[in-house]
Amino acid sequence: MLFICSSEKDRLPEIFESLRSSATLTIGESANFADSGGMIQFFMEQTKIRFQINQEAAKKSKLKISSKLMSLSTKPGG
Repeated sequence: MLFICSSEKDRLPEIFESLRSSATLTIGESANFADSGGMIQFFMEQTKIRFQINQEAAKKSKLKISSKLMSLSTKPGG
């Protein structure tokens, strides 16, 4: 598991490329983290912390996300 802080958002493509062949769960908080290839993106929605899951990124790393966790996932602004 690797948490990538928002200060590294400009390096995301480089980081994801270096992890491509490993089964590393990537978690971040920067805008568009999941859309950029990260697996779990945390974000604020009003006063609550929510998360979005990029299931395709997880599959590429050969990680399985449970259906229960997937059912709790939501997109920012959606």
